[in-house]
Amino acid sequence: MSRSADLAGLIADKSTAIVGEGGDATTNLQQGLAKFWHQTNASSGTPATQDSLNLSGITDNGVGNFTFAFTNNMGNNDYSFTHYGITSGYYSLYHGASLSVGTSSLQYRDNQSPSLSSAAAIDHTHINDTIHGDLA
Repeated sequence: MSRSADLAGLIADKSTAIVGEGGDATTNLQQGLAKFWHQTNASSGTPATQDSLNLSGITDNGVGNFTFAFTNNMGNNDYSFTHYGITSGYYSLYHGASLSVGTSSLQYRDNQSPSLSSAAAIDHTHINDTIHGDLA
């Protein structure tokens, strides 16, 4: 078989296991890829995305409160996501009380303090989210 035929077979299979760095364990390529990520600056009051994957748009719901819409929906709302927001002197490592995890979007409110959900909201200079899970 040619390399192009091998690659075509892997793509058509829809489930590709590859050998890990150690040479013994395998991992599923589709499961190991991020399905959504972005880096956004909201410090001006209007969110501006510098780069992204699977982001179709952002709704500004108020200070520090954003809804990120997906270009391609997730298969369910049980996906894993990681978030951080940072502005000089303030950071957010969690989502405040306005959290909404959906198959077509993710919505949250960034607070100035990582320990108080009632802390003042903030439009961070750097907002980053990454999602791992199944696409629909």
